[in-house]
Amino acid sequence: MRYVKGTSLSDRIWRDKGTTSATTLYVDVSEAKYNQFMLTIEKVDSGLVLQLRRVARDSNRELRFTLNSSAFGPGNYLVRVDGYNWRGQTENVGWMMLGME
Repeated sequence: MRYVKGTSLSDRIWRDKGTTSATTLYVDVSEAKYNQFMLTIEKVDSGLVLQLRRVARDSNRELRFTLNSSAFGPGNYLVRVDGYNWRGQTENVGWMMLGME
């Protein structure tokens, strides 16, 4: 997995060096005013791959999720992070691009 340069959340994400098939991503959402988030992963020029709704941040104010790289084909993926407001509507928090080799 590699990170594609020029993304808005790229300075707030890091990767746990796991095995080649599983990678844990940490997204720092400490500055966000939301407690629950929706993560959407879309393959560029293909479509929706995964959507996780109502994901709560942990006590470190981070979102953690583990991706199995064997479930994703090679290419670039757009990861959007949206926060839930008090009405249950989502509002854009940020996005990042992930490149799978």
